[in-house]
Amino acid sequence: MTYSYQNSARSHAQALSSQGQAVKKIDPQTAKEHVAEVKKNVAAAKTELTKIDMEAAKKAEIVQHIDAMKKHYEAAEKCCSDADHHIEANAESGTIASCCADMDKHLAAAEAEHKKLMELLHIELPKPAAK
Repeated sequence: MTYSYQNSARSHAQALSSQGQAVKKIDPQTAKEHVAEVKKNVAAAKTELTKIDMEAAKKAEIVQHIDAMKKHYEAAEKCCSDADHHIEANAESGTIASCCADMDKHLAAAEAEHKKLMELLHIELPKPAAK
């Protein structure tokens, strides 16, 4: 489930970043909704991360990936706070886009760590639904 939540968070960050690069002014309500979804999904991903089998988590290599994911989630949450601040201040969309590009960068790094973690745990990541 962690994978699904972090992908959803990343999708919202990417939408804001793209929108901020394409227009001069982002609708504040829409931007707030996207940032709120990033926050909600990052929080859910962090919760799911705590459910990893504690016996498996005792291995140093596994703990390393979990800690790295947590660090990237915290950085993404900081980017959310920055984006909220810029939205409230009616900042230019480029400023918001920059925050969201950083948010996406941290979520992408968390995803990379998650893939490594799943390999170590011998768990396959979810596959797209059949066509």
